[in-house]
Amino acid sequence: MANMKLVLAGVMHSPNLGDGVIAACIDEAARQYGRDVTLDWLDLAGRTSPVPSLTQQSRRTAILNILDAMPTFAQQILAQPLVKAQVRRKLAPLLPGKFENARGVIIGGGQLLSDVHLNFPVKIARIVAEAEARDLPIALHGVGVAQDWTAKGTRLFGRLLHSPKLRFVSVRDEASRSHLTQHLINLNTPKLPEINVFPDPGLLAADLFSSGAPANSSSRPRVGLGITHPVAIRAHSSNADNVAHLDWVKWYRNLAAELAKTYQVILFTNGSPEDETMLAEVTALPLPDNIERLARVADPIALINFIGGLDGIAAHRLHALIVAYSLNVPSLGFRWDAKVDAFFKLTNSEKFLVDAPELPVNELSGLIAAAGQTTDRRAELRAAARNGVHEAISALLS
Repeated sequence: MANMKLVLAGVMHSPNLGDGVIAACIDEAARQYGRDVTLDWLDLAGRTSPVPSLTQQSRRTAILNILDAMPTFAQQILAQPLVKAQVRRKLAPLLPGKFENARGVIIGGGQLLSDVHLNFPVKIARIVAEAEARDLPIALHGVGVAQDWTAKGTRLFGRLLHSPKLRFVSVRDEASRSHLTQHLINLNTPKLPEINVFPDPGLLAADLFSSGAPANSSSRPRVGLGITHPVAIRAHSSNADNVAHLDWVKWYRNLAAELAKTYQVILFTNGSPEDETMLAEVTALPLPDNIERLARVADPIALINFIGGLDGIAAHRLHALIVAYSLNVPSLGFRWDAKVDAFFKLTNSEKFLVDAPELPVNELSGLIAAAGQTTDRRAELRAAARNGVHEAISALLS
């Protein structure tokens, strides 16, 4: 049978390796679909590697800090030319090769229908234009949808949502379906498309797990503490006032020291440059015994394998927590973004999602030990995540 190539458009080469985990899981599900389907990855930022240079790390963190301090209208004025320039210089040159001989396009994985600095609206509109010009069907699959879009972002996303080539729409949780339904109403969509809900593709991480972290030289259980930069937390937190004034370096160090009374603690990130900057600040001064810093992991599979070798995890970042759940690693989540709330609700784990800044660090330590006692829906959710990818592919190939 002839090879059937589909383009997978997402942010798989984001330095936040959680996005790469999603793409790798979609790719694995596509392989299991059969019929000789292959996915050609197209990163929306035109990246070909998830590893940023030190210069890129510093520039990205500086730009995020500047934008974070501005009102929304000023953010858009500054950000839109930057995004358009990135599309012109990095994304557009990749399109002819990626779309050649393709049978369709999957736009999928991650919080893609969000309107931070018009980043995704501009880039996705360009992908849709390319697909339409080539008469290729489009599937939107497994995405998160933010509640608030700007007027300009709404118009740009309308290019996708009103495209005559759109064959399939799915989101990763009920909150995203509710948000997307309201956005479609705001766009005066004459006939609302069917919005399917499938669990995040990252739940298939266990299919990609090969080996855990290096052998534990300590007699203590090993817990990973994920470090996230406050610029990211503030941007999405439902508790922004308290978050903004928290001394995050002190908080992370205090929590690590408390955990180290019981566990061997490994400080890590999902790879985002700003998170790595924060990790460097947290570890700038000597830390107590039983605490170590993990060097930035190289790729999504390395992140999966690291998490799979832990005895527990505590983190803000969604895909560190999703990977841990897939691999049956007890997980304590820190509340900051509605997408994390949605995942803990889906997995019947709400009591292990906490308002971290308010809860004393000694209470957090005790919760990790209990976090494995969740109702186990793993097999059900993993099967549903795999089925979602297969339905998206079938819609494109039918």
